Amino acid sequence: MVYIYCNMKKIIRLTESDLVKIVKRVINENKRENIFSSEQTSSSNNPTFTFNRISEGYYQVMAFNTLPNEFYRYVSSLGDDLESEVMDHFIGRMYIEASGKFNRIHFREGVHPQLQGIGLGYIIYQDFIKFLGYASSSDSATNESKNVWSKIMNDPDFYGVVCEGHNVMAISKDWSGDVVTLVKSFIRNNGQNKVLYLNNDLLNDYPDLNSYSTN
Repeated sequence: MVYIYCNMKKIIRLTESDLVKIVKRVINENKRENIFSSEQTSSSNNPTFTFNRISEGYYQVMAFNTLPNEFYRYVSSLGDDLESEVMDHFIGRMYIEASGKFNRIHFREGVHPQLQGIGLGYIIYQDFIKFLGYASSSDSATNESKNVWSKIMNDPDFYGVVCEGHNVMAISKDWSGDVVTLVKSFIRNNGQNKVLYLNNDLLNDYPDLNSYSTN
């Protein structure tokens, strides 16, 4: 039995089993480093994920390439029961959607909670936008999604547009469509005078858009 003395002069009694659980939780939190961080700042044409179309605008997220060994080591460290639950979700229960004219992304269930904070969601978004060619989000997105989009706006693989109200669009630099027409349409859709940001690569590659620049 372990005794912990708190400031309020309370004594909390922990069994050895309780202590082991706490230690494991702390260890796992510390292990939840950004396993995919090396891919966030480097341009790559080799996707980690592919997307199997289930119905119009609805796709299952599927691993395309082998994930880093650190990923599998981290999942194994969760223990047999949780490892099975996490991998079941990872392999068969991740779905992502794209709707509307600007491919607004919905990742409703997202990744399993135990896989949050390791950069996995970012890589899925990154690969999905490249798969679609371009995609967008709005103010109704979750805070987690907004954090991902803020990184995507600085990703060297994308052109980025931000309009007032957290309306953002990312366009893959490999997309073969009409970038200028798409960007102008997105801006019109969100109000001509509400452009907050166009990234430098977009302005350099498509000078016609400089009239929308806020610089």
